[in-house]
Amino acid sequence: MDYQSQDPGQRPAPSGARVEDDFIQPLKPMRGVSHRRLPAALPLAIAGVLMVSTIAFGATLARNSVSPTAKATATINVVGDDPEDSPIASTVPTDAPTTAPQGPTDEPTATPTPTPTPTPTPKPTKTPSPTRNPSDLGALKVKKNANGSYTFSWHAYTGDKHYDYYKLDGQPFPDKPGYVENGSHYLSCVDPGTTSTTITLDDGTWNLNVEAVDTSGEAVVVARTSVLKLVVSKPTAPKIVELSLTATAQDDGTVDLKWSKYAGDYFSYYAVVRETGTGTPTLKAGQNPDVYFDSVSKTSWTDNGSSGLGALESGKTYTYRVYAYSEQTFGAITPACTVGTILAVSDPKTVTIP
Repeated sequence: MDYQSQDPGQRPAPSGARVEDDFIQPLKPMRGVSHRRLPAALPLAIAGVLMVSTIAFGATLARNSVSPTAKATATINVVGDDPEDSPIASTVPTDAPTTAPQGPTDEPTATPTPTPTPTPTPKPTKTPSPTRNPSDLGALKVKKNANGSYTFSWHAYTGDKHYDYYKLDGQPFPDKPGYVENGSHYLSCVDPGTTSTTITLDDGTWNLNVEAVDTSGEAVVVARTSVLKLVVSKPTAPKIVELSLTATAQDDGTVDLKWSKYAGDYFSYYAVVRETGTGTPTLKAGQNPDVYFDSVSKTSWTDNGSSGLGALESGKTYTYRVYAYSEQTFGAITPACTVGTILAVSDPKTVTIP
């Protein structure tokens, strides 16, 4: 029930009474208001409304500050054995990026290092070759061949003096070589325009040189090579091999001969020998055969009776044989074409002229 105090101003004050003597009248119920004590409850009501509004407003702010899609997980750092002693859990969104996005860098772009242009290497100036003395034929060079012979070579004469040929001279070491100096002794004579020659030598040690010789008057040397010292070892003669041979008498009275090619070393010539009748023709060392060929590829010949072997007569029988031989006697120097060593020989073949 609500009560209202009676206004002291509406009642007459006792005559001569003081304020201290006033007394408070009991509260009387207010009519029209049921069971409320408004003066006492109003401040509490206002405070409650303010508190509710504040809580609601704070909740609204909290909802608006959190992303609706972010998920939070609570992380509790336990300090002691009692969870009550641990700090309050902190909430970290699990979908938050682990690293901050990288913005444009403020570092300047590196300037590429330019490729240096190579400095061209100057071409070396070719040193001119000194002019060779025309009287100097250079160093005498030598090459040993498979057949045991030696090939000598030299520079051509380039002077303006007349000369007739080159002479290769050799003297047993330690004697000095020279065609003019040694009384016209020489190993080989070579025409102008040719600057090499091939010969065989006896085994031993030799001093050799080549001279360009003018023989228009008294023999004089216009140019020469240096002296070459050469040691010659005596080679071993190869084993004699067999050649195949066919001999066919023709109706015209000639005889066709064909033989196999010699495939060994030291070849100089083929020789054809003939005997009248059925005897065996023979070629001996030191002989100079009547029919010979200096090409190893020459493997046929027709005997028509006009060679050094003599004429062929109708009705007679002849026996042929072919040899391959070398001028070399494995140390000795022999004249051209003379048989030095037999390299190969065929069986004898007999024919009768029609």
